[in-house]
Amino acid sequence: MTSIWMVFLATAAITAFVLFTAVLKRWPSVGAFSVTLNLVVAWEIPNPPALANIGGTSVYYLDVLSVAALAIALLQSSSLAQNLRSAFWPWIGLGFLLLVSLTTGLLENDFGKTVNEFRSFFHPYATTTWAMSLAWNRAAAESLIRKLTMTLGWFLTVVAGYHLARYGLGSASGFVDAASGIEQTTRPLVSSQALIVLLCSVLCFWYWRQSRRRIWFISALIFLLVVVVSQQRTVWAVGLASVAVIFLFARAGTKGIIALFVFLSAWAVGILLTGQFIPQVLAELSNSATDSGTYDARVRSWTNLINQSISSGLSNILFGQAMGVGFGRFEGAGRWVEFAPHNWYVTLYLRIGIIGLSMMAVFLLVVLARLLRYRENMAALAVVSAVIVYGWSYSWPWYISLFFAWAVSAIRTPQLDEVPMIMPKRHLEFGMSFTKEKRPNH
Repeated sequence: MTSIWMVFLATAAITAFVLFTAVLKRWPSVGAFSVTLNLVVAWEIPNPPALANIGGTSVYYLDVLSVAALAIALLQSSSLAQNLRSAFWPWIGLGFLLLVSLTTGLLENDFGKTVNEFRSFFHPYATTTWAMSLAWNRAAAESLIRKLTMTLGWFLTVVAGYHLARYGLGSASGFVDAASGIEQTTRPLVSSQALIVLLCSVLCFWYWRQSRRRIWFISALIFLLVVVVSQQRTVWAVGLASVAVIFLFARAGTKGIIALFVFLSAWAVGILLTGQFIPQVLAELSNSATDSGTYDARVRSWTNLINQSISSGLSNILFGQAMGVGFGRFEGAGRWVEFAPHNWYVTLYLRIGIIGLSMMAVFLLVVLARLLRYRENMAALAVVSAVIVYGWSYSWPWYISLFFAWAVSAIRTPQLDEVPMIMPKRHLEFGMSFTKEKRPNH
């Protein structure tokens, strides 16, 4: 009887997965909804509960989403190749090396630990690959990104406001008990939330530049204020890097608009932060900006991990150590830690070596070169630059998948004022339905 019940459950699970994959393929907006829902609750619920436990291994919704996304990307590999062009093979090579590291880890190391380590690479890689495999036709792409920008930006603004009202501004080093029963930062947003708000601010500014609608400009200012108050110093650096990149490479007219926006943003933030309503804000922000203890500890971690890798032999330097080895190291004076290092590039090096890290570098350089060559959409360049800089202090979060894929594919999209204002009927189902259409040669 037990075996029959297990067969029934397995059949039901496989059927549900196939249906979910079909729905995600038909309506990519399901992926956008998943990003929104998970990102909005990331402060309260950083680790959502498992859907099931199979053979002692927990299965989470993000696991199911990522496997389904990668399966769809394989079915749409021709579209992925069209979007990535010369960046296609470095990206595929990166995925192959991650798979080799997983396979070796499953053979050599603890199964559960290997799977847990692999998740941090697999989730962003799979969802980003899926997003980059979408057809990204002009009307549907702009509709999706506009909706996602406004939805995420304002939802996360409300979340930040709620946390400020309930817990106060807090500091970069403070913690409180979150709703999930774990300690959470007293900052109103976690780093991935603050990153997305920053991207929303950049995109709002871009859409305001194209349409001159005040709602985009007001939203950009408010989202930027939320980023400042979030006290996520990495995201502050990301914002400065994004502005610098746009100002450096944009055309003359765009530079003037950027300078005006930065001036107005600084003025608005200054007025709000020096008012009587938030008297402690400036002191907290100053403390956050000058507190380098966390970063210093991270640098020591990175140095120790890299030294361990180098001392372990040429093979580990070239190809990395298998998944499941762990990240144990001393972080400062006698403090032993085992969590993943807060650096996407160091983490990649440790698991897929210099060869894998080189493939990642080639992929990013090709994408940047294409964006700089065409320069039709400076917001796309800012998004890619922001994600690259963010990876210096954190691993890439899977939440960036749609924004990053849009930016990578945006060089095939003409200026916004050339985008048709009326979408074909087949694109309107469920918000946006990406359909393959013939691309003109650029």
